[in-house]
Amino acid sequence: AENRTAVAKAIHLQEIQKALFHCFSGIARSPWISHDAPFFTPFSPIQTRDILEQQGWKNMGSGPLRRGQELFSFTLLQTDQDRDRQRLSTILQGNLREFGIRMNISTVSGHSFATRLATQDFDAALVSYESATTFDPFDHFHTRAIGLGKNYGGYKNTAVDQTIEALSLATGEQARSERRAQLA
Repeated sequence: AENRTAVAKAIHLQEIQKALFHCFSGIARSPWISHDAPFFTPFSPIQTRDILEQQGWKNMGSGPLRRGQELFSFTLLQTDQDRDRQRLSTILQGNLREFGIRMNISTVSGHSFATRLATQDFDAALVSYESATTFDPFDHFHTRAIGLGKNYGGYKNTAVDQTIEALSLATGEQARSERRAQLA
């Protein structure tokens, strides 16, 4: 978890927004359009370096960080069907390289991408969802959706599960907003 936090804090979303969209887009702060709560981890070079150091990652000069014989390296899976995502991956790779984190990029066909997500055959994946209806977090984040829904990363968190269940039972916009705020 700490390594993932360090990676998240090493990503400069505002710079990505400028590079990809020339400031003509916003940064999603929540899966719910009407909700203002921060959904992303803010860019923080100092915290990134502190976390990496606390986790035992050492800079050995050039190249990726090391912890003993282990390199801080992972592969990001992406589809070959979206040029913006491919550009995003390259920018992410550069952001992480500045911190000694090696991110390799694996670009595959849409079919291979879907298969690898479903079988959890990836270190990290660049995934996005579009929905014309209200977003339901169950399939994406509930423990029971592992292997059944779109919880491809196998995310498990009892408190999140309970909040998602409470959200599905909530009646009235006020109650739903309160549950969504807990998830953001």
